[in-house]
Amino acid sequence: MDLAIVIPVFNEETSIQSLINDLYNLTVAEKISCRFIIINDGSTDGSLAILQTLSLSIPRREIISQTNSGHGS
Repeated sequence: MDLAIVIPVFNEETSIQSLINDLYNLTVAEKISCRFIIINDGSTDGSLAILQTLSLSIPRREIISQTNSGHGS
């Protein structure tokens, strides 16, 4: 693996799908072996449902869901 991409998520339902798709497509086009680590930080919108749907089509991904702990954690 060449790269680990860590993406914190908090109430990003309007943008998270396009962000992850764009990053995934870029890594495929550039032939970069990577792993996505996506941390749902207690989102109260539809972010987690979107992440779970995306996980079906994005290989080498890990979704961590936790209660909101803010930027410092």
